[in-house]
Amino acid sequence: MKSLLPVFFSLVALCFTGCVTSDSEQSMAPTMLMESRTDGSVKYEMLPVPMPDGSLIQIPVSGTPILGPDHFLRADVAEVDLGVAIRMTLSRRGQVELYQSSGFNLSRRLLLLVGTKVVGLRRIETVMNEPHYFTFALVPDSEIPELVLQINDYLEAYHSR
Repeated sequence: MKSLLPVFFSLVALCFTGCVTSDSEQSMAPTMLMESRTDGSVKYEMLPVPMPDGSLIQIPVSGTPILGPDHFLRADVAEVDLGVAIRMTLSRRGQVELYQSSGFNLSRRLLLLVGTKVVGLRRIETVMNEPHYFTFALVPDSEIPELVLQINDYLEAYHSR
């Protein structure tokens, strides 16, 4: 019986280590949600940027992501005319999903989440058929490179499984 105790404790420790790793990995999982205009069961995402009066903006979103980690290949910091943006490179499947979703949802907003935090917001102005998705970040410009690095670390681990 005494010889089984170390094995038991090792297995318990291994289980807890696996749980912590998967939770921390999941906290950096990029997903994309679509703004919802239905009266059905929707949830609300709070934008991290307050209005001038201090109030926070809530956007009703569909509970099911239109894109998940398997749709993204990598993230990059992109310098565009209006400032710093996040560029997400899409897999072929992600490109098709975004094309179809954007075609049916013109003028709605797309929210880019990393874990449970909204980090990007973009209105659909036209059908999106590019291999890259650009969004301005809802975090300070100084935090974008670290955020992109964390997303890429997550995606590399995700795709190497």
